[in-house]
Amino acid sequence: MPHNVRVQPDTVWRRGYVPKGTDLSAIDANTVAAVNGDGGSSHAPTAPIFIGGAGLIAAAPWSGFIDVNVSSSGPLVFGKGTADDAIGLGASHVGRTASIMTSLQEAYGEYVSAVPLGAQIIARGAGLLAPIRVFNGGTIFNASVRFLVGETHAAIPDQLPRYRVIAVDANGAVYPMTSKLLGGDASGFYTHGPVGAPANWAPSVGVQQDGIYFDQNNVVDTSRFSYFIEILEEDGTGAWSTTPNTWVSVTLNMTGIALLDGRA
Repeated sequence: MPHNVRVQPDTVWRRGYVPKGTDLSAIDANTVAAVNGDGGSSHAPTAPIFIGGAGLIAAAPWSGFIDVNVSSSGPLVFGKGTADDAIGLGASHVGRTASIMTSLQEAYGEYVSAVPLGAQIIARGAGLLAPIRVFNGGTIFNASVRFLVGETHAAIPDQLPRYRVIAVDANGAVYPMTSKLLGGDASGFYTHGPVGAPANWAPSVGVQQDGIYFDQNNVVDTSRFSYFIEILEEDGTGAWSTTPNTWVSVTLNMTGIALLDGRA
């Protein structure tokens, strides 16, 4: 049924016709059931309302209380083209906190070699740089670096691996995310936590992970910055001699993700 049915056809509504009580009752019922476009109204239709033709334009915020289902043949399209032209997440939405992983097979550097699990730095003390995936507008509060130690060590290396996550602007200026307050050095590098004993720095331990925490430059703005992780390999006395460590992945833990704008 496309709309309310007519009370009488045109052939009845003619000069001289006196509306009956049932006519007036039906007109009244149809009026009450109609949408009040100015004052607002509430409805509980017994069948879906379909809008075809030229469609529907909402010139003010549109609120809903249940799921919105969009068919594959008619996707939900955002065409305003401004920064906020995206799906927004409410303050209590679970999606405002998320983890996003980047494989370190994408890493590069003078002494970097890709391997099946990730990347290796084939010179002690050298480094790798890898672009990392982020959610635009979110805040990165920490990261987890996963790696596999390459060989058994007789002693703990003098210099354990160091990591930093950085924002880099269009001019190449680097903004580290870890301050001295959270254990970063002057350049924002965090040194791998205490190992305890050489047996803990060995391939037999399996894939390990270390966490880095951030307190500056960590609100993501992809319109101004690109984001990277930089890793410096172990070095000095006790460092690996033949088999380098394998750097597997980095996982960012983020909060405050308000928009899903496709820039991740």
